[in-house]
Amino acid sequence: MNTLVRGLIRCLLVMVLATMAGFVMLRMLPGDPLGQSIEQRGRTPEARAELRARYALDAPLSVQVLRYVEGLARGDLGSSLVDGRPIAGELLRATWLSMQLAIPALMGAAMLGLLVGTARGWLGEYRAVRVVFHALTAITVLPEFMLALLLLVVLAVKARWFPVGGVADPVIVYSGGAGTRLLDRLHHLVLPAGSLALTWSAIVARQQALATRSARDSHATQAARARGLAPYTLWARYGLRVALPSSVTTISLMFPALISGTIVAETIFSWPGLGRLIVTGIGSRDYPLVVGALIVTSLCLAAASVFTEWLLGLADPRVVAAHSSRRLGGGARR
Repeated sequence: MNTLVRGLIRCLLVMVLATMAGFVMLRMLPGDPLGQSIEQRGRTPEARAELRARYALDAPLSVQVLRYVEGLARGDLGSSLVDGRPIAGELLRATWLSMQLAIPALMGAAMLGLLVGTARGWLGEYRAVRVVFHALTAITVLPEFMLALLLLVVLAVKARWFPVGGVADPVIVYSGGAGTRLLDRLHHLVLPAGSLALTWSAIVARQQALATRSARDSHATQAARARGLAPYTLWARYGLRVALPSSVTTISLMFPALISGTIVAETIFSWPGLGRLIVTGIGSRDYPLVVGALIVTSLCLAAASVFTEWLLGLADPRVVAAHSSRRLGGGARR
């Protein structure tokens, strides 16, 4: 429980620092935020002056930060500088869509990477296993946007097996049943989630292969094999159990990078998630929208970090014991 509380406090501090850093850096950008978009350029000088006063854009930076924090304390994330609508609903919708993309991509990367990496580390003498492993790890040479564009051109434009982009077919949304809408959503999800999963599964596969090979060649495994232990039991007890914690850590560290990766996938496949919302907000200098998106992103990363620590404790209870022993040892020295 103490480890969980410390993780929550640490993640809260990171979230506050990231939000404040984004708030300050956005306002340090040159140019007028009320003259970036077409909507803002069409406003009269009086309307712009009213917006400046409402958002305190001409006030010192410390005053702007204080007013924004006061709004957050009331649960108010602010309104968009472009259209004046509250951004909370838009952020909620974009976050939900990003989670629909990021979570299947992470699960796909984890399952594919663990499967291929385990096979490479435990059954490395088979040629087919080596070929699949090297083919998967070769994908990391390609930039994320290039792999996404390759899948888009080959599978969507040329073969026409999948939609070019978007979240759903408008005709099916308004006229199809629940099952049809679900299948259509999954159909649109395959390419963006698949591009992310292929990219990140290679990292998991390499880590899992190294950990599994180390476990297979250990003295404990050799002794168990000499005792005549069944191959499956040998792998489950001495291979998977030893190699899994390091891969769980690798998968957890992928989540922040996966958030940035969704920006590329959401842009290429026209997926209206949080990453694409951030890009749009930065382009239009919509301060409240971008800072609100940073808050939501930091919150998601903090929740993922806490969940990872809990999951790692389940995969290897020795991690929790090590934290506790270091804490008790530090207290004894004091």
